Amino acid sequence: MAFSFTFSSMKNWIYFGVSLWIMVLIPTWASAQKFEQDFWTKMESADTTGLLLIAKQWEAKHPNDPELYVAYANYHSKKAFKELVQMTTEKPEGVEFLELTDSLGGNGGYLYSEMTVNDSSVQTAVRYLDLAIQKFPNRLDFRLGKIYLTRESEHWDWMETEIVATLNQSSKLEHRWKTEHNEKIKEAQPFLYSSLQETFYVLFESGLPFAYDIIERSSRLIIQQQDQNVIALSNIATCLMMKEKHLDALTFLNKAYQISPNDIIIVGNEAFCHWRLGHFEDAKRFYKIALEMAKAQNNPEDVLYYEEQIQEMDQQIDNK
Repeated sequence: MAFSFTFSSMKNWIYFGVSLWIMVLIPTWASAQKFEQDFWTKMESADTTGLLLIAKQWEAKHPNDPELYVAYANYHSKKAFKELVQMTTEKPEGVEFLELTDSLGGNGGYLYSEMTVNDSSVQTAVRYLDLAIQKFPNRLDFRLGKIYLTRESEHWDWMETEIVATLNQSSKLEHRWKTEHNEKIKEAQPFLYSSLQETFYVLFESGLPFAYDIIERSSRLIIQQQDQNVIALSNIATCLMMKEKHLDALTFLNKAYQISPNDIIIVGNEAFCHWRLGHFEDAKRFYKIALEMAKAQNNPEDVLYYEEQIQEMDQQIDNK
């Protein structure tokens, strides 16, 4: 895995957080409570009227049940996101599509789908999650659900505000979180960071001009809580690299390298920063380390890349 200079070929230059948590929007748990069972069974259908009826009956019997807020948030989220299938005669860009053929075997157009968002329903879902967060401040699933929902609906300011609030609350709780049905989360601190990393990965891939600022600010908060967090250090370095602040990026990469010297992402990024700063000997040294790692991982694509980078560094050194 390596950081590549060419944006079009950039791959595996940022960690992808394995999302271990169950998203509020996709619940999978079973419950002894009949209302809850009925609600999640009905979620599989298109019967939103029936869903609302169950939720209202549930609320009448158990108004303080925290899982009721999960249900209401899911109900309004279900209404918020709709997949719309469209047909066009022009080949769609940047989406998966199905090419149609006519009776003579010629091009009959293209089918593709896009997600539409009802912002009013999104805001209602968020209000239920905000109420749940206020009433049950140690429930992490509500907060992660809100982050996911605001991310998918592209309410980036709400999303960052909730990321910051969640990290601050985690410190306040000494990272003791609960999840659905008030079950304690084991190793809640790394669990939270891993979940947030999935959102950071989406932001990195988004190409949004402010994405790096959100990731960097959030990762710096993580570093305040856990200064040896290699992934957060790497996140900050990558954001600084994207802003052409390679010397600043090296400060964080050097610390990450001391903690995790066998991490090929960190090694490759160290080499890249030295290259961009004109430190060709140092860049070559790190590229050679990365090359040996790529060989050990039996990754021919990265082996070729690092061999080419080493040749480039040799030319730069000769031309000095």
